[in-house]
Amino acid sequence: MRPMTPGPSLRSFPIAACLAATLGLATPSAAGTFALVVGNNHSLDAADKPLRFADDDAARYEELFKRFGAKTVLLAVLDVESQRLFPESAASARAPTRANLVSAIDALNREIEREGSDGRATTFVFVFVGHGSVSGGMGYVSLLDERFTRANLFRDVVSRSKATFNHVIIDACDSYFMVNSRGGGDERGPDHSARIAEYVLDEDLSRHPNTGVLLSTSKRQESHEWEGFQAGVFSHEVRSALLGAADVNEDGQVEYSEVAAFIQAANASLDDPRARTALFARAPALDLHRPVVDLSGGGRQFIALSGEVAGRFFLEDARGVRVGDFHKAIGNRLVLAPPPSPFYYLRGTDREAKLVFTADGTLRVSAGSFRSQSLAARGSLSEELDQRLFAVPYGRSFYDGFAAQMPGVPVRRPERPFPPPELALPPGVVSPLMSNPY
Repeated sequence: MRPMTPGPSLRSFPIAACLAATLGLATPSAAGTFALVVGNNHSLDAADKPLRFADDDAARYEELFKRFGAKTVLLAVLDVESQRLFPESAASARAPTRANLVSAIDALNREIEREGSDGRATTFVFVFVGHGSVSGGMGYVSLLDERFTRANLFRDVVSRSKATFNHVIIDACDSYFMVNSRGGGDERGPDHSARIAEYVLDEDLSRHPNTGVLLSTSKRQESHEWEGFQAGVFSHEVRSALLGAADVNEDGQVEYSEVAAFIQAANASLDDPRARTALFARAPALDLHRPVVDLSGGGRQFIALSGEVAGRFFLEDARGVRVGDFHKAIGNRLVLAPPPSPFYYLRGTDREAKLVFTADGTLRVSAGSFRSQSLAARGSLSEELDQRLFAVPYGRSFYDGFAAQMPGVPVRRPERPFPPPELALPPGVVSPLMSNPY
């Protein structure tokens, strides 16, 4: 990717209602990737309302990283509905306490050292979804039993990591105060990208050149979670990008600049600043092209949309979980690498298709794969998000315009497209949706 460095260029990223920090996500080799995912709906501050979907977001992140071949540890207390949707995650999850977090980091570091003993590159991913605030000028997020400060993040997570590269994602409502301790002011307020950059530099990220970051900020809980996604808005956008929807150069790797451009496009048509997700992105200084994820890791099931398919879509799995959203530009081929599911529904505003996996391989989706159908809106937080989020097509043209305005290194042209032709499945596995079971 291209690192997003502090300066005037960052002001092109609108900032809305939560903080998310992403320090190193995946390595091009699935083997050697380790992820610690923490989700907590509850805050240690009595004034904060509980979140609804932090546990779901954590489970979805874990599923996604497992899809890319990562060894994962989940710290979250899933509610009844989430346990029904994510039974495997619920069975292995532990409470998001400080002791469990430290224990998980120690255990993963031991595995990382063993994995990298032969010289292979390793990757550590840290994800947090939940509440955040500030005390005494120190920003923090809420674990179940105590506060986890930004100093803890760098001292206990980043500095201690034994991995070749690190990636951290923090999606925390009110994490704005991790970069601005004063508070108050207009909640529709200005872009705070410069302060986010200062936060990153204040913690001396330059001492960790093997670590990349993605930061999002917002000051309102309402735009942090959306019923339409059954998830946090920022986390849903990040997962959509990592699913493959951001892979503009079709090389099967999602770099930081692609995630940044994808989220910029997704939010470009939102008029209300409170509804936007703003992004600060910075790749590991040691490798500016280090991908956040490699789509070829782990699973062998892919969905490929041909260049003729264009428009706004969302992908829903057999459980009814909305896995990702995107607005595909015409002419661009798009390959998605979703978590395992016997079938998927690809839905637009006026058409939908049922995608059935009969074996590992690539499902080819063309314009003829769809059946016309009007899609009724599900529960929505606001008309603004329902109608304007993902309203701008994302493709090579948007990315090139975005990259031209940003410092850093844009993605390279791949030697061959992804996935390889030998993974193509025979025709007939993609069929129009004849009835809607939901």
